[in-house]
Amino acid sequence: MSKLTGLSKNFIPSVGLGTWALQTEKAQEVIRNALKVGVRHIDCAFAYQNENEVGAGIQRGLQENGLSREDIFVTSKLWNTYHHRDRVEECCLKSLEALKLDYLDLYLVHWPIAFRPGKELYPKDENERMLLEKGVTLSETMHAMEKLKKKGLVKRIGVSNFGFEQILDLLQQNIQIEMNQIELHPFLPRNELVDWCLQQGICVTAYSPFGSPDFQLRPKNSPELIHNPSISRIAKKHNCSANEVLLSWAVNRREKGMIVIPKSENIKHIKSNLLAPQKIKLDEQDFKDITNIGINHRYLQPSKFWNLPFFD
Repeated sequence: MSKLTGLSKNFIPSVGLGTWALQTEKAQEVIRNALKVGVRHIDCAFAYQNENEVGAGIQRGLQENGLSREDIFVTSKLWNTYHHRDRVEECCLKSLEALKLDYLDLYLVHWPIAFRPGKELYPKDENERMLLEKGVTLSETMHAMEKLKKKGLVKRIGVSNFGFEQILDLLQQNIQIEMNQIELHPFLPRNELVDWCLQQGICVTAYSPFGSPDFQLRPKNSPELIHNPSISRIAKKHNCSANEVLLSWAVNRREKGMIVIPKSENIKHIKSNLLAPQKIKLDEQDFKDITNIGINHRYLQPSKFWNLPFFD
């Protein structure tokens, strides 16, 4: 399994397992089986509300497969209601407790926006508009993240769903960013942002590599990536699935490589996803055809489902 090195000089498995929308009643068994077939990178988040079950699966998987904590890479994310510098550590500790871990390999700011603190994940006013916490800057949040690193609670820090200007502003304040996790697939390749991040020494993780076929909040009548004629033709050419084509493209589309975190509850699919980038060798024409697919679409649109007037 290929590995990437970032500013931390430590490995990050290039194919992980996303846990967004992983049902709590299935999560423990899915994670346990994923570790059994070779998954070593698990992507979590406080907002997914399944970290207790994921953590139980991690512990069982480690024990049953003779693995140590250092054999796996676990990511979690700071939620929007915890951006204030006095709340950042609280959110991190909640995730650590739920995951039953002493430290996280990577901790990300989930979104570049602060919600008003409270018990609700999505605080809204009477008009269903998100309640934002004013006066909290991203640099303040990131400085608090840096303190987590100094305390040994996390090994690396980064961001998720951040654009060029947001990252540049942080870099200009000498804040180290080791990862940017964003929606990436052939309908949303974001070549300029990816290239720039890699040039800055910032690793890039692609989520929704299959175009979020089961994402309940995606816009209606969204184009189906896995059924796109170009993807289907290339899959037939290599005698593989559309998903395998998309994963091979995602990991190998840049010389420095990328990280991808497909989500699945099916153990056969998880194993197939893990092996796809090495198994499927796309040629130059394949990459050209995927690059020129001619559709521009973002599946995850927070400005709409959060009813916000702006976003990325």
